[in-house]
Amino acid sequence: MSNLGLSEDQRDIVKSEAVKHWNENYAVGTTVRFWTGKRVGEGRMGRTYSAAERLGGHTPVVYVRDDEGRNCGAIALSHIQPHIDAD
Repeated sequence: MSNLGLSEDQRDIVKSEAVKHWNENYAVGTTVRFWTGKRVGEGRMGRTYSAAERLGGHTPVVYVRDDEGRNCGAIALSHIQPHIDAD
């Protein structure tokens, strides 16, 4: 998350709001596309297994398991995209 010219207090609010927004809109178990490094390429598919939180009081994250059930750990919300099935 870039600083965008915001103060530390403003960045703190933005991060808290990102967590709040995620938790209000996406349940634990949401199918997601995620990137564990740079957000390049198609990413990987998986499911969340936690609500969003601020890891260490800093980075907004959600915990993810990939499609094969492997724990991928905490993934920054900036590297998560909810996957909407096209019916």
